[in-house]
Amino acid sequence: MDSSLVYLIAESRILVLGDIIIDEFVIGRPDRISREAPVIIMEEIDRHVCPGGAANAAANAVSLGGKTELLGVVGADNNWQRLAASLDKGSIEISGVVVSEAADSAVKTRVMAGGKQLVRQQIVRIDNTRGIRVTDSNRALLFSRLQDRIADFDALILSDYGL
Repeated sequence: MDSSLVYLIAESRILVLGDIIIDEFVIGRPDRISREAPVIIMEEIDRHVCPGGAANAAANAVSLGGKTELLGVVGADNNWQRLAASLDKGSIEISGVVVSEAADSAVKTRVMAGGKQLVRQQIVRIDNTRGIRVTDSNRALLFSRLQDRIADFDALILSDYGL
């Protein structure tokens, strides 16, 4: 990447608007074969969340030195709380995120299996995006926050996954 572009981003305030996705990773090691079906039973050894969708775009801008704020709609659930805690540590402003009681956050769970001497491999991805509903009142609040903030930023990133 051109170093002048990195410098430009490092000096910029960036507003990211879009679909906020929680990327969850469940990591385990194969333990035994199930008696119920010919499938591997995996012992869970770790579980964590990472920013996905618009939240990932915001995290990438921060990693290049940008001062970033995130706007979008999420559910009032534990998944959003877990992601919000990690975004807060990464210096992403999240006060403009609309937290909706009428929705569940979009979550994409990846199950990764492998041991100490094995390469971890993704064995399944489970998408839960049905619960994200942007109501008319959520949309109005989101656009109001956008109008209130947009003049304070140098750039706007739109991240639309079509959820």
